[in-house]
Amino acid sequence: MSQFSPRGLVFLVFAGILYGAAGTDVFAEAPSTYQLRFKFSPQLELYYITQNDAEYTLEYSQTEQNATKNAVETSQVKQTIPYTSMNIRHIKVLTVGSDGSAEVELVIDRVRMTAKNEAVDSLYDSTDAAHIPTEFADVHQSIGKPVTANLTPLGAVVPLKPDATGPAEQNDLMFLLPEQPVAIGGTWKDNFEVGVPLDADSKLSRQIKLQRRYELQSVENGIATIKMVTVPLTSVSNPFQETQLVQRKYNGTIKFDIEKGCLVDRQFRIDEKIVGSAGPGTALTVQMIKVDRLVNSDQLQQVDLTKPLVPVRVARLP
Repeated sequence: MSQFSPRGLVFLVFAGILYGAAGTDVFAEAPSTYQLRFKFSPQLELYYITQNDAEYTLEYSQTEQNATKNAVETSQVKQTIPYTSMNIRHIKVLTVGSDGSAEVELVIDRVRMTAKNEAVDSLYDSTDAAHIPTEFADVHQSIGKPVTANLTPLGAVVPLKPDATGPAEQNDLMFLLPEQPVAIGGTWKDNFEVGVPLDADSKLSRQIKLQRRYELQSVENGIATIKMVTVPLTSVSNPFQETQLVQRKYNGTIKFDIEKGCLVDRQFRIDEKIVGSAGPGTALTVQMIKVDRLVNSDQLQQVDLTKPLVPVRVARLP
């Protein structure tokens, strides 16, 4: 069978009780609610450090002829590919409309990436233009090139040009916020679709419906903590399609500054195993961690992309 390759994987319900004198009625105070909105102002620039690391482990059976025993022996092989990525990216607001929507530029400024397996052992640093591994050539082409989009206060991303191109990760600093004010424990949902190939050799694709489910868990010092889970709405039983889908199924927490109206920190994880991913007797375990953290523009020169934001490189869950 063919060897596994990295090229094939490219955010306390608050209740008050008023007690009067003995013998008086007890009244329940309505829960506090919070209106969550992204806020934009002309020339605003938000810089983020992003850690996006993964480990892909492929297990499969391998048969070999044992000349000494004159027999065919089967062994279980486990092949692991670690992948690390650290980058700095930013959002620059160009104009703001009367409805609070903004025309923005999304830019990836610096990147450091590694990939390693039996066939590949690569290090890419965007500051070293003289050494660009082939597998990271497309990434290098996107560095410093803005992708223009329209962002709404609710977090919708609308490309201004239908043919706009650029890495999808430039747009994911936005996420859906609820239309109405929400109390602690309140929930909202975001449905979306992704296309996956029917199989490894097919040029045809299938649309899979997914849903992001959000819950406002707490608000402390103006920072809202939001839990997010991703669940499939379309039944998927094809292991190959599951393999293509798994990298979209992030779960984790988001921290959102209510007054400033922006993401300040986010940590997502994936830890899933797909049996039959590359045929009978195979299995693929995907473990990923993604962290985004807001930084002051004055801190950018001190950022060390060799050091992860959290002290793990893959999302091994307890």
